[in-house]
Amino acid sequence: MGEIEIDNKLASVEHLARSAAEALAEIKGIEILLLDLRHLSTFTDYFVIATAESHVQMKALADNVRRKMAEEGSKIHNSEGQDSKTWVLLDYSTVIVHIFSPAARDYYSLENLWGDAKETPYISQ
Repeated sequence: MGEIEIDNKLASVEHLARSAAEALAEIKGIEILLLDLRHLSTFTDYFVIATAESHVQMKALADNVRRKMAEEGSKIHNSEGQDSKTWVLLDYSTVIVHIFSPAARDYYSLENLWGDAKETPYISQ
């Protein structure tokens, strides 16, 4: 496990999670965090979480993640909250991206809910 076939390209799940985080960093997402759920979840391997300062930034972050993941050959399975001002979810099956407003991130507190997950803050390189 840990590797998946994506449009005839072999890519690690961790690489996809880091690509999503990089896309968020390019648009100045705040407090980008990768949660490794591989040993805790059967529905996904990683959450990638970021905070946006505004609804406009939230949409820009989501659009950039879509672009970057498409370049990686990863197809989106589901998305939610496109018109929301508090939360957008982009589901790539093995990687799920959550983009929150500051208040929604505090309210849902995924980092605490999945407290046994390995947390890796994303540091732009």
